[in-house]
Amino acid sequence: QEKHQRYRQRLREEGVKLYKEKKYAEAKSFFSKILVISPNDTSALNKRGNCHIETNQMDSAMLDFKQAIKIAPN
Repeated sequence: QEKHQRYRQRLREEGVKLYKEKKYAEAKSFFSKILVISPNDTSALNKRGNCHIETNQMDSAMLDFKQAIKIAPN
């Protein structure tokens, strides 16, 4: 569990760094890796959704945002 948390945190940090560098496709892959380990990670879903928007993949963005809302409606 602890090992997974550290791994997810490193993936998240790298994804955010790439997003800030406007490397959206690369960033998206890091958020996707988080979701393989932790499919209910709403932060990763939202961040990946934002990457989809930046790469003009609106349908994929909507799927991620809807899944995040389904997991955490508030």
